[in-house]
Amino acid sequence: MTCFRTDTRTGIGSTLWSAIVRQYYETKHVHGAVVNTAMLKLRGHHQGTLPQPKYGFIEKDPTTGEPTGYLAETAQQAVFTKIPMYPDEVWERALKRAMQQLTAWGVTGYNDASTNAPQLRVYQKMDREGTLNFMFPGPSR
Repeated sequence: MTCFRTDTRTGIGSTLWSAIVRQYYETKHVHGAVVNTAMLKLRGHHQGTLPQPKYGFIEKDPTTGEPTGYLAETAQQAVFTKIPMYPDEVWERALKRAMQQLTAWGVTGYNDASTNAPQLRVYQKMDREGTLNFMFPGPSR
């Protein structure tokens, strides 16, 4: 299939794509995050007592039963909801820097599927002010 050609810039080819597709179909986990011990503690992990969440998956070491740090689907939420949000001004500075870099690369639009409330406020503010110079459909949820 032509969609699995090797990308001459990155060297990613059909073997890697095959592995990615195979991993997806084997695990059925589309959204995942890798976290460290500090984040696992935020999630409430104490001596291997982390139960599997409904509609999620916590990868555990088969020998020790301890979480490896890979959280899939809803297992991520208990960690991400504990992270404090940046102020809107920080999101706005970051978004402006990102848009500047993306523009330099020739990108004219994107979809931010994981926009949180503070980020959405910044997108809306910039849109009202006319400084959101990207096609942006917003989150898909």
